[in-house]
Amino acid sequence: MQSRMIAVCLGIGIIAWLPSLTLPFYIATCVGTITLAYIVLSRLYRRFVTLVLLLCIGVLYGCWFGFELLEQRLPIENEDLPHRINGYIVELPQVKYLYGQRVVRFKFHVIDAKPSSNIKTLLLKWPDGPNIIPGQQWRLTVKPRQPRGLVNPSGFDYQQWLVQQGVDAQGSVMVEGNNQLVGRKWVSFDRWRWQFSNKLDQFKGSIAHLNIIKALLIADKRDVKHSQWKIFADTGTIHLLVISGLHIGIMSAIGFYLGRVVALICWPMQIIRFSNFTAISFAALYAACAGFSLPTQRALIMVVVYFGATLLSRNLSISTRFSTALLICLLMDPLSVITPSFWLSFVAVGVILFCCCSRRYSSSSSQKLINKPWLRSQIVIFLGLTPVLLAQYYQAPLLAVLVNLIALPLFSFVLIPLLFIFSVSLAMPITGLSYELILAADHILMLFNVLVIAAHDYASVLSLSSRPLAIWALAVIGCLLLLLPKHLPGRYFAFFLLLPLMTINNRDTDAKQLRFNVFDVGQGLSVLIRVDGKSLLYDVGASWPEGSIVKSVATPYFRAQGISILDTVVISHNDNDHAGGFGDLLQDMPITQLYTGEPLGYSHVHQQQCKDQRWQWGEAEFKFIPNLNGSELEGNNRSCVLKISYRHDEGYAQILLTGDIERVVEQTLVTQNPSQLKADVLFAPHHGSLSSSSWPFIKRINPSVVIYSTGYKNRFNHPHQTVVKRYQALGSKKYNTATDGAIKIVYSDTSEMTIEGLRWVKRYYWQ
Repeated sequence: MQSRMIAVCLGIGIIAWLPSLTLPFYIATCVGTITLAYIVLSRLYRRFVTLVLLLCIGVLYGCWFGFELLEQRLPIENEDLPHRINGYIVELPQVKYLYGQRVVRFKFHVIDAKPSSNIKTLLLKWPDGPNIIPGQQWRLTVKPRQPRGLVNPSGFDYQQWLVQQGVDAQGSVMVEGNNQLVGRKWVSFDRWRWQFSNKLDQFKGSIAHLNIIKALLIADKRDVKHSQWKIFADTGTIHLLVISGLHIGIMSAIGFYLGRVVALICWPMQIIRFSNFTAISFAALYAACAGFSLPTQRALIMVVVYFGATLLSRNLSISTRFSTALLICLLMDPLSVITPSFWLSFVAVGVILFCCCSRRYSSSSSQKLINKPWLRSQIVIFLGLTPVLLAQYYQAPLLAVLVNLIALPLFSFVLIPLLFIFSVSLAMPITGLSYELILAADHILMLFNVLVIAAHDYASVLSLSSRPLAIWALAVIGCLLLLLPKHLPGRYFAFFLLLPLMTINNRDTDAKQLRFNVFDVGQGLSVLIRVDGKSLLYDVGASWPEGSIVKSVATPYFRAQGISILDTVVISHNDNDHAGGFGDLLQDMPITQLYTGEPLGYSHVHQQQCKDQRWQWGEAEFKFIPNLNGSELEGNNRSCVLKISYRHDEGYAQILLTGDIERVVEQTLVTQNPSQLKADVLFAPHHGSLSSSSWPFIKRINPSVVIYSTGYKNRFNHPHQTVVKRYQALGSKKYNTATDGAIKIVYSDTSEMTIEGLRWVKRYYWQ
């Protein structure tokens, strides 16, 4: 039975990693038909062919799910067209301030739309919107777009996250539209969560950790700061603050034992069924408080399968229950296999079941401590999850075992039960009791906060760059060997299987080649140049109150590539879309040399103006092209103009980065330095703005390739079509980060150049 469920799971899981749906659909249909005919006509190898048939059924189910998902996507031709939609607010709305303007961000479930479409859920922004409430029904005029995000290697995949959240389109509410509140949904868990969150706000000012209490009770993470999340992530305790398997398990245990007490008093003959029923009920209620997020759904399924089997008097083994939960999760959401939380959840539960259930351990005094369940579970989770964390995030906290040994009992036996009692007390008229309970929870969280901050000061993080797939496979086998019973032969060969993970890097190109990575940063610029083992970063993209391009794009890529120091950083000028992330870069990476077009607001950092410096790295020469009138200019026109010349067998390959210079500087450069402007690859000045890329300037450069670093359908209309036509008249080939994603350029030691856009290389959700 287990092998059959695993076969279906494999078939479903395969689909999420494939580039298209049509070919696997036809192959699975043909193979499944042949296999079914073979089963009917022959008994030979029936068990094997049955597994093949079930694998094909899983593939077909995954394809069907994918086709349904694509049917709900907004057609590309309907983007930015006004739509009149009717629906209701779901989840908790967020209020943010962008460019000084109040913006309400919320999810909207569609009942009907004009023009007609199959979209079900939108993620909307409402500039200067009203105080909307979950469950309200609105008739809105919106401009939708397909789910889209920045596409960068190793960075956060926002588009994937949107698809996982069931978002079929993004968009903004038209302020001038006739937007009307037409009613409300009478039964709404999200409305109850919103009301409960407002009720908790009565403790604002007196309870220091109210934001974390909200996150623990109703998964309201709107007030938790990014800096707090980072501390929890670095110490391996973030799972304690996000309602998931641990919290659902604790609530099911509370429900189980409360059910036993009630059943002992009222229905002694039904104690087993009643306690299992209350365990499921408490877990379901807590999952509802969290808005039935994907991690809570998986945890709830595990609880329902585990206690439901006993409730229905089914004697199923632990492994069968685990396989059943896995199958149900994939049937509900086949795309969950591409999310880190899926692997973390099932690997954690799997290794605990594998190592802590149905095993006998030595009773000698020297082995008693290590074989304690509370310690052994932490050790096996650390061994099991470390390869997953390294593969997904290229780092894993080493102090997680020690911190969780204290934090887990604190949360499991004290804090979560205390918050449960507090929630019940809020429904009672005794207000003093509620305050005392939440004050006690606040003191516990204060102690927890002191613990994680102290651990963070000494936190060691295991960081690894990207590795070949075969190395990860060996590492997984090595970890499995370490999890085997102690006296089995071959267990200590795990060291030799883990050794390549620590020593072999994934180097796809020679260090002497000139490599460019143009990050997809939206409306902005950030370019990494590597040659001869050295790295230069030209601009760092934008920042915003919750983060920056450096945190979400650049730092993950540096970590994946094993870049531990930046030899040179060039900040072309001080606009946010070019220099906004520099503060985060200072925190994350050591910098040897810094050049700036205009002074940055960091007096403690040594800065040099990019005037007429030049330097050599291997076969690559770097030099700034000076503007002799630069001291009289400001803003965009102070941008550093950097030229890179790479010597190969047939001459020089030349690349020109121009920042945001405009016509006045272009004309000066053509007059003063015409011989230095020739280049094969040009980064379009000012993202292709009409104020730049004057004809004499680009004709003097005569580039073969022009790159626009712009945001998708940005509000500035970059690149301007007049500018695009100018480059087309020169025969330049166009690359645009808005449509191509991150761009990779590689110059070899011959004249050959390769360039590709990541959006067309990576999996693009079956489109």
